[in-house]
Amino acid sequence: MGDNFKAAGFTSVKAFVLAMSQSESQHLKAFTHFVMSNKAMLSALREHDWARFAKAYNGPGYLKNEYDTKLRDAHRRYVALAGQSTAGSNLP
Repeated sequence: MGDNFKAAGFTSVKAFVLAMSQSESQHLKAFTHFVMSNKAMLSALREHDWARFAKAYNGPGYLKNEYDTKLRDAHRRYVALAGQSTAGSNLP
């Protein structure tokens, strides 16, 4: 949302909107800044507390849309994929 441009790392709504129209990497950068600017959200994400993160990020409607379970399921899928891609490698 435009109201969060500062927390997302931008100096103006215009700069935020321009960046969002440029690339997915700009979206990721803004999301990262936004989450890191909110200690409660960052803590929930680090702790994999999907309900607390979803509520902080999406508001109380997260339950209706099951954002917490969608995040949990996506995390499980990507962890499994990452494990498969590093199997047999020298990666820690």
